[in-house]
Amino acid sequence: MRVIEQQTTPTLLFLLVASTDHFTPLTGLGSAPVVTLSKNGGTFTAATNAVSEVGNGWYKIILTAAETYSAGVTGWDLALHATGAGADPTDRLVVVELATVSNIDTEVDAIQTAVAAVPTTPLLAADTRLNNLDAAVSSRLPTSGYTAPPATVTLAASQPDYAPAKAGDAMNLTIAYNAAKTAAPTTGMIDSALTAMHGSGSWVSDSANIAGAVWDTAATAHATNGSFGYYLKRIFGWMFWRKDVTTSQIKTYDTDNTTVLGTQTLTGDGTTTSSVSKSV
Repeated sequence: MRVIEQQTTPTLLFLLVASTDHFTPLTGLGSAPVVTLSKNGGTFTAATNAVSEVGNGWYKIILTAAETYSAGVTGWDLALHATGAGADPTDRLVVVELATVSNIDTEVDAIQTAVAAVPTTPLLAADTRLNNLDAAVSSRLPTSGYTAPPATVTLAASQPDYAPAKAGDAMNLTIAYNAAKTAAPTTGMIDSALTAMHGSGSWVSDSANIAGAVWDTAATAHATNGSFGYYLKRIFGWMFWRKDVTTSQIKTYDTDNTTVLGTQTLTGDGTTTSSVSKSV
């Protein structure tokens, strides 16, 4: 049985014998024999092309591409039925496939040749196959109608809004990560930092130096109403306000002896006769 490729134009031969004895080849019919075809089990219909006589009772017909094509079918039978005056009817069956065995064999050979050409070792600097990379990418740029990208990019005055960062987004560090800066505090860490700023020996201990920094601050620095330092300054002021007494005035100063908190004007006999002004 012959296998033909789908949608091709093969030539099919058939033999006609005399109906009188059923074995003598029947010649001289020329193009008179009638050929009908059945595609994939369909109804027999007349072939498109005419029959030609080959000789010795053999005749041939060339099929059209439409006659060897069946939409959506990958493999099917094509039946040929031929008749002629004074001849017994004859039939022939062929199989139509998407590709013939010979085509598949050729394609397999081509695949094997391509696989054999694939390098099995790394390319070395002296490998002749690297000659295919003899041109720089820049030489492949168009010679006309091409504008190179700018060396710098200037952002517009108004930029579009971008979605805020969320958990899982990648970040780029602007400086190298320093694990020491994220470590838990250790004993003497504050001492080390303060020594680095103020020199060795300037700090006795963490707690002593912090306390000293608080208690050595000028009373005037405690100016926040309601704070402990503010009220402590007021108490000391009431207890130790400086007073300057003259024949006509009594001036009261704050605890730092810098700001006049109040002035009293006196008469010659030492009694208060004028108004008293006081600021806190």
